[in-house]
Amino acid sequence: MWHEGLLIKLKERFSTQLFNILKSYLSDRYFYVRYRQHSSDLFPVRAGVPQGSILGPVLYSLYTADIPVAPQTTIATYADDTVIMASHKDPIRATEWLQSGLDLMLLYKAMLKPIWTYGLELWGSASNSNVEILQRFENKYLRMITGAPWFTPNYVIRSNSDLPMVKEEIVMRMKRHKEKVKAHTNPLAQDLLVVSYEQRLKRRRVADFNSL
Repeated sequence: MWHEGLLIKLKERFSTQLFNILKSYLSDRYFYVRYRQHSSDLFPVRAGVPQGSILGPVLYSLYTADIPVAPQTTIATYADDTVIMASHKDPIRATEWLQSGLDLMLLYKAMLKPIWTYGLELWGSASNSNVEILQRFENKYLRMITGAPWFTPNYVIRSNSDLPMVKEEIVMRMKRHKEKVKAHTNPLAQDLLVVSYEQRLKRRRVADFNSL
C-alpha cells in the first residue's frame, strides 16, 4: 500500500484526530536486512503496513475500496489477491461481462500502442522532448482507462497495467533491433551499427544504443 495515497483516503473518511493517530502509526518506520552477522543500513518504510497487525487488513480494505468495477461484475479481494467475477446462466454472456472489464486496456495494447510504436527502431533516437510528448499521452489515457483517482502516481498505474515507460520501451526495442542487425546476413545492414562520423547534435543515434 502506497502511504501517501492511503493517507489521502483516510483523511477523507475520518476526523482530524483519528487521521493524525493513523498517520503517526504509518510514519517514521524503518527496516533493515540482517544476514548472519551482517546488517544493512536503516531505510524508511514508504509502503505497506506491519505484518500481523490488527489494523493491517482494515487499512488494506480502505485502500482498495474504490477499485473500479465494470457493470455486471463483482470484485473479490483477499489479502493481496483480487478476482473479477460474473455469473449468468449463459456462459457466453458471463464471459462477455468479464471481458468488459478488460476491453479498454486490451484495446489500448492492441490498437493504440502499435500506432505510436510503429517504426520505433528509427524514431526511438528522437529528442527527449518528443519522447515526453508520447509519455504524457500514454499517462493520460492509462488513467482514463483504469479510472484511477487523481492522486494515484503514474508509476503505480503503469505497474498494475504491466506496461513499461516509453523510454523503457525504446530501450527494449532498440536492443532487439541491434541483435537482429548484428545477426543479419547482409554486411551492409551490419554496417548500420558502425559510426564513422562525428555527431554535431546531442541527439542519440540508433548506434548509440549499442552500449545499452
